Amino acid sequence: SGYQKDPSQFAERRAYEASRSGEQKAAFGRMLENTMDLWYAHASVTVVLLTQLPDELPAGFDRSRTYDTRGWTTFERCSAELGAKPSTLGFAKWKLVIDVASGDGGAQRRLPATPERMAKLLAACRFTNGADSATVLALYEKTAKAVLGTVEKLYYIGLPLVRGDAWTSPALLAEALNYCESLRTLFLVGNRLDDEGVAELAAGLEDSSLPALVTLSVAHNRFGARGVGSLCDVFHRGVAPTLQMLDVVLTPIGDEGAVALAAALAMGKPSHALVLAHCDVGDEGAMAL
Repeated sequence: SGYQKDPSQFAERRAYEASRSGEQKAAFGRMLENTMDLWYAHASVTVVLLTQLPDELPAGFDRSRTYDTRGWTTFERCSAELGAKPSTLGFAKWKLVIDVASGDGGAQRRLPATPERMAKLLAACRFTNGADSATVLALYEKTAKAVLGTVEKLYYIGLPLVRGDAWTSPALLAEALNYCESLRTLFLVGNRLDDEGVAELAAGLEDSSLPALVTLSVAHNRFGARGVGSLCDVFHRGVAPTLQMLDVVLTPIGDEGAVALAAALAMGKPSHALVLAHCDVGDEGAMAL
């Protein structure tokens, strides 16, 4: 462990540092550079977040330094939210990111923070040791690229994707998806995505991004024909070249949206299956398809 075990050493950092041998300091350095990311980002690790201060604090404690203004805690939370963890373990029935200050114990589900996003967050954070800032950013960049670059499934079901939101906007999702070189399955279901939201998401995707994507579900959303047009336009830019299945169930695309999907089908996108049900598609749209 990288933490001091002797409670008498907790308050004074100098005493804490002096209490460690050279071997312990070297071990701490190896842990920091090589395993710190595993503590928070690994798919099999449950992360417990202590996001609020207790009512009673030691004399002289700086109460203004809240969880979200500290550098290491920002690293902790963002690493846990990178996407390697499903929102729940299906059989075990426990959450993999737990906020003990929350009423139900569940942490807020936020979109992954990219290294660029983390740089902005850390610029506004404070560190007990100012030199830690560069270390944390470098470690997070390494972690984010490793997790986002290898994750194969992402399920954002029921998470509202709201334009302008600091943590859950379509633009932030696109920024994260640009790192997902191995992603095969993406579920964006029941996210309240409207035409403008899909347009923002599509605009943020880089050309030739999502090279391994096979299955995309955007079911149970609110966008119509314009949103379908924005979605299909990304295929012309080489996005999701291996897409096999597209699901737009329970989304009011109408005949005009079906015509746009028909044009995408002519390009081979998706190549195997298009799932439509309760989409307000009539004879005109059906004939086009």
